[in-house]
Amino acid sequence: MKYVFSSILKDVISGFLKEKRSLGFDYKTEERYLRDIDKLALSVGLKDIVITKEFVQSYTAKKAYEKPISRTHRVRIIRELAKYMIRMDYDAYIVPPLPKNSYRSDFIPYIFTEDEIKRIFIAIDEWSVSKSLDGQYYPQRYKYTVIFRILYSTGMRISEVLNLKLENIDFENNTFTILNAKNHSERIIPIHV
Repeated sequence: MKYVFSSILKDVISGFLKEKRSLGFDYKTEERYLRDIDKLALSVGLKDIVITKEFVQSYTAKKAYEKPISRTHRVRIIRELAKYMIRMDYDAYIVPPLPKNSYRSDFIPYIFTEDEIKRIFIAIDEWSVSKSLDGQYYPQRYKYTVIFRILYSTGMRISEVLNLKLENIDFENNTFTILNAKNHSERIIPIHV
C-alpha cells in the first residue's frame, strides 16, 4: 500500500518529491526519509508549514541503534527539503552539513579462503539437486547455482543479476550489459570464460 503524506507538510513534501523526480532522480530511498519527516510532523502536532531548528534537531538526533551513514542521509534529506521550502517562500531551518567523513564505516570485509569458496560452491550445487523439505525436487533451484556463480565472478549486485535478461548478455564478446544500475548508470561487465 502506498504511503499517503498527511501532515501539514504534505503538499510541500509532495512538491519536493515531484521536483526531484522531474529532474530525473529516482528518490525511492529518500521518500522513506520524507515519510519519517511527515510522521514526525504529525506526532508533534505541527500546525504551520515551517521547519524549526527544534524540529530538525529532533529528526536528525543520533539514534543509538543506527549506523552513522543513516544519520547522514537524514541530515541530507531534511537540508534539501528546507532549501526547497525556502525557495517556495516558507520558513525553514537549514541544518549545517555534517563534517566530511563523519560516517566512516567500521566494516571490515571478510576474505574467503579458496577452500571456503570451494565448499560454498559444493554446498550450493548439492542443495540445487536435493529434495526440498516437502520431499520434492524443484528444477528452479538450478538457477541459484548460476546466480551464485555470476555474483561471485562479476561482483554484480544481486538486483542487477536478478534483472538480467537474455538480451543483456553478449555471448560473442562475453559481456553483461547492466541497465539502470545504481545512480541510473549503465555498465558493461566482462565475463571470464
